Order: sequence, then structure tokens, then C-alpha cells
Amino acid sequence: MAKHQAIVTSYTVEGHGQFPIDMLRYDGVHPATESDSGQIEATFRPGAYARKTTIGVAGIRCTPGRWISFGWTVIE
Repeated sequence: MAKHQAIVTSYTVEGHGQFPIDMLRYDGVHPATESDSGQIEATFRPGAYARKTTIGVAGIRCTPGRWISFGWTVIE
């Protein structure tokens, strides 16, 4: 039986406020780097809404419309 391998895609999202953690599960993605992981954590600190945050993710799919529903945009 042939095994199917998922194609990993990388992209960048940008937004204000708390990172939509549920998108990690929904799109089957993870932070692209340790730095991106730290950026996600920083979005939960006081004052995070005031600045735009850019985070790289990598995984099996990208659903730009769903990111938009959380106030984040896929930019790459």
C-alpha cells in the first residue's frame, strides 16, 4: 500500500491582537521558527493589539478566508 505524504506549505500571516491559536489545528500548521513561536506568545501580552504582528507558519494547508475571519491576513 502506498503512503501518501502531505505537501508542506509555508506562509506568513499578519494581524493585530491575539494570534488565533485554533488556526494551528484548523490549517494543520505550526510556527515556522522558534522566533515565530515567541511572536505568537507575545500576542497574548498586554498591549499586543496596538502593534501589527507578522508570523511565519508551515503545514499542510492554507485557508485565507478563515484567517480573515479572525482578523488576520495571509500575506505570502
